[in-house]
Amino acid sequence: MKPSAGQKQLSALWLLCLGSIDGTLLRLPISQTFITWENIFTVSMIVPIRADNQTLNLMMDTGTDTTFLLSNQSRCDGKPCGGSVFGCYQCELAVCDRESTEVVFGDDSSTSIVHHKGELELGGVRVSDVDFGIVKDYSTNGLPPHASLGLRLRSEDIDEDNDSDFVPILDQLVDKGIITGKKFSIYFEPKNMDEGELIIGGEDTTRYQEPLAHVPLTVGTNAWSVDLRRVEVAGQHINLPYTSYSAEIDSGATSLYAPREVTGPILEAINASLNAAGRYMLSRPSGYHELQSCSDRDYLPAINLALRGESDDAVNVTILKDLYVLEWPGGGRCSILIVELPGMFVVGLGLLRQYYLHYQAEKRQIGIALTKAKPTFRRLRRRVRKSQPSKVRTFPDA
Repeated sequence: MKPSAGQKQLSALWLLCLGSIDGTLLRLPISQTFITWENIFTVSMIVPIRADNQTLNLMMDTGTDTTFLLSNQSRCDGKPCGGSVFGCYQCELAVCDRESTEVVFGDDSSTSIVHHKGELELGGVRVSDVDFGIVKDYSTNGLPPHASLGLRLRSEDIDEDNDSDFVPILDQLVDKGIITGKKFSIYFEPKNMDEGELIIGGEDTTRYQEPLAHVPLTVGTNAWSVDLRRVEVAGQHINLPYTSYSAEIDSGATSLYAPREVTGPILEAINASLNAAGRYMLSRPSGYHELQSCSDRDYLPAINLALRGESDDAVNVTILKDLYVLEWPGGGRCSILIVELPGMFVVGLGLLRQYYLHYQAEKRQIGIALTKAKPTFRRLRRRVRKSQPSKVRTFPDA
């Protein structure tokens, strides 16, 4: 059956709307996934990419500015790194055995990576002559090895003339004219918070509820860190020794990591809520606390963080009880994702999955709003897709 004139007009209008949302944006699906290595479990936010026509996965990591892959030549704790969710880039020995650069992570694990220039496909857009790393050796320290899509702000000491320095992927995409600014957005589906989308190059205003509050980055840092002014648990103010903390919002972290002066009072307040229901937390040598039963999450309170917004006003974000409890594979074991870490304050992005976040490097701010459910235009979208060209676009060398 041929579409009517009115249907054609609606289809054309929907195409225009799609264009205004997508533009030159690179849109990658996100999946929060369990990863394992030598009986070590953790969760990571995974995005699919293609590198030199090979299908792989990377951890979306706002805590590092380096993008790197695991390969068939990579060694993890002295063993082959194959078999992980990240896939295995097929690398010639002559390429992967070159001189390497060491990268150290926040958990004191480290990797040596070699430079490689190749083609990356991100969200259906092929970009040639991209500088990325390939892992040579990876030394773990309690967390599984990973491959990374590095989205942290560019370090001021990066020297493009120094062969050992990696230029961040956002900078490369801007330099090649593929995106107009060093900005990206992250959101998760309200009905399934294990799935979401990374939008490189801008935002999608249809996916959040107004207003979008702007939170400036902490002065003098190249991390996605904001100023935390206050913490409340179950509506009760937590007394902290300092009036402000610089807290990094990190998609590569799973938990809220902070000094004991912060985590101690929070955990005490959580335990008090459990005690009121005749339950309590269990302490583990790993530093995590566990629930007696996963059903005890019903008694947990929400955690509220007050961030410094524009004009010094407060931007309040809530960590839902279901988001700071992790149920491990096999069930029956639930950990509370509040962990003592001296000298650091990190809020894992997984704790904030009810929010849409718009990271903006040039403006040095993060926009935060509640996520909105996806618009439903299913029948119309099926008609549109038949007439759309291939989603893969190729950009030549800059």
